[in-house]
Amino acid sequence: MENDKLINLKSMARMIGVKPESLQAEADAGRVPFVTVGEERLFPVEGVKQSLYARAQVVAMKLDERTRIFVQVIGELRTANPNVTNDDIDAEFRKRLKKQQGGK
Repeated sequence: MENDKLINLKSMARMIGVKPESLQAEADAGRVPFVTVGEERLFPVEGVKQSLYARAQVVAMKLDERTRIFVQVIGELRTANPNVTNDDIDAEFRKRLKKQQGGK
């Protein structure tokens, strides 16, 4: 977090695709890093992303394999392209399921 860019609540929320209120709640609960400057909270971009990614990994490990693959596909495709279509997600999900099942 040492050289991490700091941005305000609204910008960070927009960047990760959540409502500012949701990010504020995560910060209040201590689940994402932030620093307070005056009365404003600033969020380290990479620190927040790493925190959310780590939590997502823990949750994904608890899910069944099929759901885990689906969550992984959505995360990867939406990270690469926030405007990815549901059809694209479905096609990639089916492709990975088939691969995981040995190409059946």
